[in-house]
Amino acid sequence: MNLAIAVVLTFHVASGISDDAWIDHEVDVAKNRLDADFTRAAGSGALAETITTVDDRDALAPLAANDGTVHVFVVAKLADKDKDGGVIGGVTWPHGKRRYIIVSHDDAREDTLAHELGHYFGLPHTTDAHDLMTPLREPGGTLTDDQLAIVHKRIAAFTRR
Repeated sequence: MNLAIAVVLTFHVASGISDDAWIDHEVDVAKNRLDADFTRAAGSGALAETITTVDDRDALAPLAANDGTVHVFVVAKLADKDKDGGVIGGVTWPHGKRRYIIVSHDDAREDTLAHELGHYFGLPHTTDAHDLMTPLREPGGTLTDDQLAIVHKRIAAFTRR
């Protein structure tokens, strides 16, 4: 059952990254794993190539307009706020009433955007190594029928706003 409602993902890409094929692949994987229709739109604004601090993450909020789309920021590196010197592939970041996704071009897996969209639409982390929502998952992680039902319900609510 492919969810017929299209969700627009507005991509803000750091200036040093020009990899449309990589972004297209991340979107295609998200479509498959979340059984949903995602389309791409171009965002705007100057973006640092490396997001190091919580303040750097928060500074993206003004670019994430309340326009009915999911804002995705693609940077070269995304520091792990909890591990000094560590990096992560992506994060769904809340800032006030805004939420947005930050993905590291250099460190994301092919399903990182799908994983973060799962969070964006209400899914928590799990412990099953074959589940998309497990942080240290096996390649090809999927969602259960119950998880898909939650995502589809949240997408429908999101698009009605």
